[in-house]
Amino acid sequence: MQQINEERQRRLLAYRNARRVLVRLLAIPFLFLLGSLFCIYPQHSWSLIGLTNALWHRLMAPFLWPSFFSWHPLPLLCSYLLCMCCFELLYLPLYFYLDYDLKRYHRLPTSSLWTCVLRHCRNQSRLVVKWALLVQVIYLLEACLQEWWFCAFAGLQLLLDIFVAQRQPAAMARTYTLTRLVDGELAQRLHLLMQRLSTSVKGIYIVTRPGTKMAPTAFVIGWGWTRTICIAHTTLERFSLDEIEVIMAHELSHHIHADIWRHFLVRTGVRTMLYFLLSMLLVDLVNVPIYFFSGTTDSATMPFLLSFFVLSWLLTRIIMNRYSRYTEYRADEFALSRTGKYQAFKTTMVKLANINTLLAHDDSYSSHPSIVSRIQHADEFAARGV
Repeated sequence: MQQINEERQRRLLAYRNARRVLVRLLAIPFLFLLGSLFCIYPQHSWSLIGLTNALWHRLMAPFLWPSFFSWHPLPLLCSYLLCMCCFELLYLPLYFYLDYDLKRYHRLPTSSLWTCVLRHCRNQSRLVVKWALLVQVIYLLEACLQEWWFCAFAGLQLLLDIFVAQRQPAAMARTYTLTRLVDGELAQRLHLLMQRLSTSVKGIYIVTRPGTKMAPTAFVIGWGWTRTICIAHTTLERFSLDEIEVIMAHELSHHIHADIWRHFLVRTGVRTMLYFLLSMLLVDLVNVPIYFFSGTTDSATMPFLLSFFVLSWLLTRIIMNRYSRYTEYRADEFALSRTGKYQAFKTTMVKLANINTLLAHDDSYSSHPSIVSRIQHADEFAARGV
């Protein structure tokens, strides 16, 4: 069996460890900001936060129109953009070091500096626009529903997740070239596999992108009438038919077990609990008189709201990663039990480790188990003879 490249694994692991330490530094400004809320001396009638909020209120006084209940979109937008500018000043140098200099130091594949700059600007622009809209929605819901805003916002995020997942095949068709696979041994094997699993898909497509050599991968996107099997053209070059069949059995397992819907519901439940805690914290925050907040919809609460959201996002990701690893192990067991191709599964994992960056990470920080853990789990599953 092809062996895992130990030198490449060592370099990837060193890179991941350094990246993890540096990314954690991003939490320091948010923790410092939230920690400042507790620096209160009862004998004093003023605070630095209160003076800053009073100055902000004076600056934003001419922009308190239009208003809907206590929702003021212009001051909220100004406060949000100011917070994002401060965040980008902290994040930009670290991003380029992580995505360019650190990869070069560990002799890992990386794009040119100009490509990294363009990619980051494009991604951050989308993120800023997306959260500008979501932040306005949050404060509007707070103005309308008060302490119950978190239920409506969690429900809205659930609907957005469902819409994005449903439209994923159409979105992918705009970026990649999809060629329908109709004939051939691979198509016959996959159709027989779906018959054995009592499931079906809209179609099987070979994915290419002109001018780009894609990493080998195969996956199922969409669900219901949009469920589609996608196979990168490089997968056909590097993986055998048995290996592709095992991969697709794994992916189809997620749909048979309704893992997409379960993932949505679990994440919505976690979000709802964390947003409930956030709602309580905001109410307690605005009730501190020396902070001079005019209510939970005050634009001066923006830095603290975003900091709370960063922490809630981290907690949600930790919980969901743990749940995702459980579903990945279950999908591996399903693929092995339905195909019986243990050797093909192991060679697939080794090839993925050598081709992609899927091996060198700690299980506790990823949504997928490491390749070594998955091979060991497959051996244990085979030994049980299930």
